[in-house]
Amino acid sequence: MYCPDCGTQASEHDRFCKHCGKALGLEHDRPPLGRLVVDHTALAVVAHLLGIFIPVLGALVILIAQNRDQDPRAAGNIREAINFQLTAVLVGIGVAIGGFIFAVMTLGLGLVLVGLVWWLLGIVYLVLCVIGAVKCATGEDYRYPVCLRILR
Repeated sequence: MYCPDCGTQASEHDRFCKHCGKALGLEHDRPPLGRLVVDHTALAVVAHLLGIFIPVLGALVILIAQNRDQDPRAAGNIREAINFQLTAVLVGIGVAIGGFIFAVMTLGLGLVLVGLVWWLLGIVYLVLCVIGAVKCATGEDYRYPVCLRILR
């Protein structure tokens, strides 16, 4: 059953909405039309997966848009995803700068090694983002193994 006023899910035994206090009746067994019912766990899963396509920005928009008071566990997972994505961006920039210097020092031959490192880092990043999304979807709090905890 859902509240016809705010869209909050309620148990069938509730007579009043716990969020807004409106009286509930038996006729409200599905979300009211025009109301968006948000599953915060799904938002956290999307934040982990958005890192594959839009690192940092996608998860940051989700963190700003969602209400932190609704589900602190989901907010923690979203912050963890942002921290990992920021770490990956910083490592990528470091590899690019170091790779450029190495390529200049080896007269361009180092580009092969730099390309291999970028490819391997990309695969590790992809796998960790997917593992984070799956763990979050099963209800676990996922901590990335290598991550700067910038947002707390």
